[in-house]
Amino acid sequence: MFSAKRIVLISVLAFMSANAFAKTVSVTDSTLEGAEAKVAQQAVSENASYKIVSALYKNRVYMTAELSK
Repeated sequence: MFSAKRIVLISVLAFMSANAFAKTVSVTDSTLEGAEAKVAQQAVSENASYKIVSALYKNRVYMTAELSK
């Protein structure tokens, strides 16, 4: 029984997409360039790549990105 659970767990982890392990970060800045620079800085500090998934401008820039290794 223990071996069957282990096999199922390994199979599920093997087929999970890389996005399942992505970390979401949110930043705020006064410009798009500044917000992206903050995201890039976090990605470098975590040795990851990033993909910006949303940006909103309402007197300030609110940006959300996914970091993936």
